[in-house]
Amino acid sequence: MKKLLSLLIVGILLAIPFALATSTSTSVGISITPGNSAPQVWQDASARHFYDVFGNLLTRTNNYGFTGESLEWTVLARDANGVGDMNSPEVTIEPVSGSGTTFTTSCDLISPPPYNNGDPITWADGGLNYNELIDEFYKCRLTITPSMVGEYNLRVKVTDKDGDSDTINENSVFYLNPSISLEILNADNGLQFGSVQPGQVGYSQPIQVKNTAVDGSGVVLEVKISGTDFYGAPGETGTCPTSNVLELSNFRYLAEKGSYSSRANTGTGYNVDSEGYDIIPYPNSAKKIIKQDSKIAPGADIAVAFKLDLPQPCSIGSFTSGSFNFEGTAI
Repeated sequence: MKKLLSLLIVGILLAIPFALATSTSTSVGISITPGNSAPQVWQDASARHFYDVFGNLLTRTNNYGFTGESLEWTVLARDANGVGDMNSPEVTIEPVSGSGTTFTTSCDLISPPPYNNGDPITWADGGLNYNELIDEFYKCRLTITPSMVGEYNLRVKVTDKDGDSDTINENSVFYLNPSISLEILNADNGLQFGSVQPGQVGYSQPIQVKNTAVDGSGVVLEVKISGTDFYGAPGETGTCPTSNVLELSNFRYLAEKGSYSSRANTGTGYNVDSEGYDIIPYPNSAKKIIKQDSKIAPGADIAVAFKLDLPQPCSIGSFTSGSFNFEGTAI
C-alpha cells in the first residue's frame, strides 16, 4: 500500500499544468542641456587700495593718478556652470569720451583662496557661502602708464566661455596723468615794494597763487615756497649791506586761504614774526605753505604777500636778479 500511494501521488502531480512566472521592463532616455549661467563678480571694498610709485599706500580722496601709481582690487568671480567656464577677470580702462585707446590688464588667481569651502562671504551680494566648485578669488592691479592720459572708466570685468560678462558695481571714473600747473596772478611786473629806505620795512602787493590743473581732474596741490638771493643789475655796484647781494633772509612771506594762515605755522623750519610773516627757505629746503588743514583745489588760489626788512647800510641801486619760487605737488 505504501508503494501504491506513492505512485498515485506522483501521478496526481504530473497531472497539474506547469506555469512559469513572467515579467517585462522598458526604459527611456533623457535629454538635458544645462543653460549657460552668466558669471558674476564682486569686489571686496575693504581690500581696494591705491599705491604710490614706491608701493606705499595713498589716502587720496579724489580720483586721479599719475604714471607709476597703481590701483588694486580683490574680487570674487562666480559661475554656476563651474570655475572652468570662466576666463580670468580683467581690468578694463575705457575713455569716458568714447574715443581713444582702451586698455586692459589681467588679474591673478589667489591660491590658496582666502576662505574655506562653505565659509560666508559677507561682502559679496549681501552674503554668499564660498563654493570651491563655482567660485574663484582674484587680485587685480592696474599700474598707470604714460600713455594713459585723460578721463577713464575703470572696471573689473569677468567673461565666460560663451562671451557673457559681468562687471563690479563700483566702477570708478579716474583722471589719469592730468596736467598740473600753478599760475601767479597780480604780478605781471613782478613784486613791487616801492621805495624802501635802508633800515626800514617794505611790503609787496598781495599776489594769488592759483591751482590751474586741467578741468575735471580734481587734482589737489600742496604748494611750497622757496627763494634765492637777489643780485644787483648788470653794471651796478650797490652794496646791501656789505656786498652786491641782497640776501633771501631779508624777506618773509604771509600766505592766507580760507581759515588757513601762515601766521599759525609752527614746528621745525618755521619762524613766524610778530606780524605773522614767516621765513623763506632756499630751494633745497622748501617748506610747505599749505598744511594739512588747507590744500589748493582746482581753480582755487592762495593769497601771498611779502615783507622786506632792508638792511642798513644799503646803497642806491636795484636788485633784480633772483626770484621767489612756488612748487605745486599733487597729493
